[in-house]
Amino acid sequence: MKFRALMQDPLYMKEFQAIVATLTKLAKDCVMILGSRQMHFIVNEDQSSAASPLVWAGITAEEYFPEYRMEAAHPDQEYIVLGVSSANLGRALSVLRGGGVNSCKLKLQKIQFPCISVIASVLTSSSTEAREVVHDVPVTIIPGSDWSAYLYPEFQTHSWLWAYQA
Repeated sequence: MKFRALMQDPLYMKEFQAIVATLTKLAKDCVMILGSRQMHFIVNEDQSSAASPLVWAGITAEEYFPEYRMEAAHPDQEYIVLGVSSANLGRALSVLRGGGVNSCKLKLQKIQFPCISVIASVLTSSSTEAREVVHDVPVTIIPGSDWSAYLYPEFQTHSWLWAYQA
């Protein structure tokens, strides 16, 4: 199971941070679904996984990340599903709010525990060299047997066309 993403556009970095900051205000925990072409964040109404989603945010990988690679644990799986504290992820991404960030990498790693490493390359005013700011955010890997609770939601949409006479 591997995941790596790189952001280089400052506007997309700030927007990504704003999305996570919004999720932080809504719930303590969220679910991150890492697909081959998209990244999703889900916040449920209750903390149970069976509740209907309060927020479902999808991010197209090719827009935000010029480099995005995901390999699932098994070839038949299309996703990596992670439980993460939205507050911890928000704090790790808060470095993106300020100016001077060249790039930001997200990596799934197992140091002593599974975590998403947020590695930001920041320019300082006193030096011409960039320094790396690293935050390791603990995650819980959600097994494939529980993925049914995090399927793409179906929306009830109806279109009504009213007769209009001029």
